[in-house]
Amino acid sequence: MKSKKLTGYLVDVFDDLSGPVTINNTLDDLYAVLNCDLIDVTYLILDKKEFCVIVDDEGLLKASPKISAVSETGKPMLVGNLMIVSADGGEDFASLTPDDIRLIEEHIRLIATAQHPFPYPALCNIVC
Repeated sequence: MKSKKLTGYLVDVFDDLSGPVTINNTLDDLYAVLNCDLIDVTYLILDKKEFCVIVDDEGLLKASPKISAVSETGKPMLVGNLMIVSADGGEDFASLTPDDIRLIEEHIRLIATAQHPFPYPALCNIVC
C-alpha cells in the first residue's frame, strides 16, 4: 500500500535550497515541491546504494537552466530541481531513512558555472 507521506531529499537549484522534505505522496505535491509541470524518474548510485530520483523533465527548457547533479568525473548529469527517494519501494516511491539522508548529504556540494557564478547546492559524485 502506498504511504500517504513521502520523505525525500530536495535539491532546489533555483531557490538555492537542499534538504529533507516530507510531502503528501501525490503527483500534485511532487509537481509543487519541484516547481514543475512534468517529471521524469531515473536512478543513481551513491556509495553502492541505489536511489530513485524524481526530476523536472523540462529542466533544460527553463530560462537559464541549472545543473543539479554531477557525475564522479564532473560531467553534468541532471538539470533542474530534483527529489531523491528510496529505490526500495518497487513501483511506488518510498521514503528515505535517516541513514539515507546522511549519505545523500555527504554528496551535496556548492557548485558554480560560468552562467551561474554564485554557488548553489547540487548532488555530486553520482553514478548513473
